[in-house]
Amino acid sequence: MSHPASTSAAHAAEPEPSTSSLHATAVKTNAPAVAPLPLRFKIGTNHKKYLDAHDGKVFCHIPHRVITSPNAPSIPRPFVYENEPVQCRADGRYGYVDIYQWPQMFCEEYPWGVAYPVKGMYWETDPLARLWWTPTYADFVPLADTTLVIGFLSQEKRNELNKVQDVVKNRYMLYKKSKVPERNPRDQGERIMLIMRNNYNHLDRFPLTWRDIITAVAEFQRSVMECFAYFDYHQMILPSIQTPAFPYPEYNPYWLGAFTCDPGVAETLFRAGVPVWLIRHEDTVTANTSLLAKVVPREPEVVLAMFTDPVKHFARPFPVRYVGPSNYECSLACRRFLRQDQMETWQVTPTNAAGTSTAGPSMAGPSSAGTQSAPNRQAKRKQRANQKAPYPPSSNLLTEPQLRDSVTEGFKG
Repeated sequence: MSHPASTSAAHAAEPEPSTSSLHATAVKTNAPAVAPLPLRFKIGTNHKKYLDAHDGKVFCHIPHRVITSPNAPSIPRPFVYENEPVQCRADGRYGYVDIYQWPQMFCEEYPWGVAYPVKGMYWETDPLARLWWTPTYADFVPLADTTLVIGFLSQEKRNELNKVQDVVKNRYMLYKKSKVPERNPRDQGERIMLIMRNNYNHLDRFPLTWRDIITAVAEFQRSVMECFAYFDYHQMILPSIQTPAFPYPEYNPYWLGAFTCDPGVAETLFRAGVPVWLIRHEDTVTANTSLLAKVVPREPEVVLAMFTDPVKHFARPFPVRYVGPSNYECSLACRRFLRQDQMETWQVTPTNAAGTSTAGPSMAGPSSAGTQSAPNRQAKRKQRANQKAPYPPSSNLLTEPQLRDSVTEGFKG
């Protein structure tokens, strides 16, 4: 199937697409209230040579709660109690409840979620900077001679995303050389690598609608982040949890971190150098608690507007996947992705019982085999057998939870 460099004449008379949808934002929730600090809060007083997980290198007061961090230099605003829907926005991400974009509550079933890469920590020339790139309608190349507005991401952009895939492959080779998969019988490293490749194949091999391309790019980026987080957790974080060395390492600014209400989880992440923020009642702060600096929670820079058709200018929101607080169900909803047959392209091109597609001859698919002769079908089978086929995932869940796996034992001590 060819990937044309220009649109067909049928699309030449269409109105200019709008680019304002990615910059529009919905109304944000109210900022945390400000109230006078209790008198027992002694700011700038350090009673110990080393801070522990209950102390605050920084802290903020949100009546009647206090958020402290023993290692991070700032505190992200927590969006962990709002019943915010998990729903793709105009950029294919989930706004400020996206587990890949903003710190959420620690999830024991997915402990490696604390190690997702952080936006802004990579140079523009680094391929990993593309993990936060959002395509524009100018990157969409529709197929010519078809009644369907489907096409591909431009070859230039696909090549850039392929460089990201190459970086992940090199990282996986280091992961295998470390012998970590051999020590973990439930290792999922290879599985999420194949899912990442499958997500890239959505973009590289299948003509999609513009709405599907937005989703496919975001899903590929999420699967890459899942790979890096999984590898870093098992190679760097888990050894520090199982065999801690005092003094604990400085926090790693390349990891996203997590909120928690459990002091034991805060201590465990602290000893591994993971950014952690402990949420607790203000009465648990005593005169012996070291509080070095009070800060204002920083706000996220995320897109909240819903998807809008760039040509016809009407809203087409993505479906809601979950509504509720930050917990296991929220984390699970963010990790689900679409199969090829669940994408819009396949839903608008039905086939009849005889196997003849209603999309016309330009849509390659199972229906085209019904009109081929036997020798042609055999040649096609041989050609498909010799080419690199996409890897279909075993489910539409990015990674399986490991609630009773040995990797979570460090959080239960």
